[in-house]
Amino acid sequence: MRRGFFLCVAVCLFTITAIKAHEKGTPKVGINDVENLLLNNSKINDNAIALSKLQLVFNNLAKKQKQYKNERDFVEYLYYFTHRKILKKYNQYASLSATLATGLYDCLTATAVYSILLTELSIPHAVVETNYHIYILVYPDSEGEILFETTDPAYGFITEASKIEHLKSEYKLANDEQEIGQVDISLNIERRLQGKELIGLLFYNQSVNELNQGNWQLAEELAKQAVKFYPNIRITKLIEYIDTSIKSASL
Repeated sequence: MRRGFFLCVAVCLFTITAIKAHEKGTPKVGINDVENLLLNNSKINDNAIALSKLQLVFNNLAKKQKQYKNERDFVEYLYYFTHRKILKKYNQYASLSATLATGLYDCLTATAVYSILLTELSIPHAVVETNYHIYILVYPDSEGEILFETTDPAYGFITEASKIEHLKSEYKLANDEQEIGQVDISLNIERRLQGKELIGLLFYNQSVNELNQGNWQLAEELAKQAVKFYPNIRITKLIEYIDTSIKSASL
């Protein structure tokens, strides 16, 4: 399992109080959101290619879904088919547009691709964020619960209940770990995303990426986009950090 997730930054930016929320979330990010919000804010020139690839995969899945009598079997097909067609090579801080256009992905963008497709196909699922990871539960809180470990193309479709619980525990324990070179942080996040909050995390991830490259103004713009969709404390703290740093540099 890779933990090169969107929160594993080269230098951690802030310390915030512990957060614990476990409300049941329902993600509602679809293909229209990709076209109207995410791709319009990307830095690549082949957005049309990115969108057409996503639409092509969705069209194939929509046809296949009708052919399956057992939806769990279809969900397994969806997992591996999507990985083959879209997710080619792991690359930390990939944007969703880059994932769709080139196949470079990280944990967050891979999860976003799956959640968008599951939403469009009306398949119940939850997107769960922790400090350093994000994953999908299909048919959450049911006997048929399935976990998507989206960065694993060979064994990421997990149906065994004991293994799912073991992985959930691992993700939770990882909240206490600290990456080399990071400032100590006090985070304890285990939360299901709701509505369009996933869009906020995608913008947040790109904000951190631009910040790590020294692009302060663009990082601030992306962080302000992020907080519109997901006004949580770690995004607001990022905005405060960037704003304070820019003001200090101008003195």
